[in-house]
Formats: sequence, structure tokens, C-alpha cells
Amino acid sequence: MLALALMLGVLLAPWSAADAQSQSVHGTLRAPDGTPVAGVTIIAARNGAEVGKDTTAKDGTWEIPQDRVVRWLDQFAQLLVEGIKFGSIIAICAVGLSLIFAKTSARSRSALLSRALGT
Repeated sequence: MLALALMLGVLLAPWSAADAQSQSVHGTLRAPDGTPVAGVTIIAARNGAEVGKDTTAKDGTWEIPQDRVVRWLDQFAQLLVEGIKFGSIIAICAVGLSLIFAKTSARSRSALLSRALGT
């Protein structure tokens, strides 16, 4: 069953090398008295390298768009781990239920047997 789910996951996964998802960092720059500050350059950096910049508008707003690349293999690996965790939870619950019902059915069988024998 797990193999079938894995095959379906691979077949239905997007085959493009990367899916670009547009995201942005944005905000409003205000002075301590609450008035918007215009003309200030905001620079976003990752690991010391500049990844984007913007200048605040008259109302103090700014936005730096960023492209985040999600590789289908990364998505597949994450979904595989989540599926294994979910399957493990289901399996543990199934074992617990089978132990509960096996114990109660054994007790009821022994009670019926003792009644039938009159002991």
C-alpha cells in the first residue's frame, strides 16, 4: 500500500525543475511621532548579500519582492516524511485497538466457557 502511495505521489508531483512562488517583505516606516517617513532606502540582505531594496513612498510604505524557489524533490521528501509519520500513528492505533479487542474477546470467551461448564 505504501509503495502504491509513493508511486502515485511521484507520478502526480509537478515535473518542473522549480516552481517560483512570489513573496515579499513589506512595511511602513514611521517617525516616533507617527508621521510617515519618505525617501529612505530599505535594503534586505541574506548572509551578507543584498537580495533586494526599495525606497519608502510618501506614505512611508515599502515592499521588497523576493522569489522563493521550491524544488519538487524537496516537496516530495517533506511529504514522504509526513506520510510516514501519519502512517505510523495509524499503525500504532491499530495495534492498540487489536490488543484491546483481543483481550476483551478472550475474557468473554472464558466467561462463556466457565458458564457452560458450570464452574
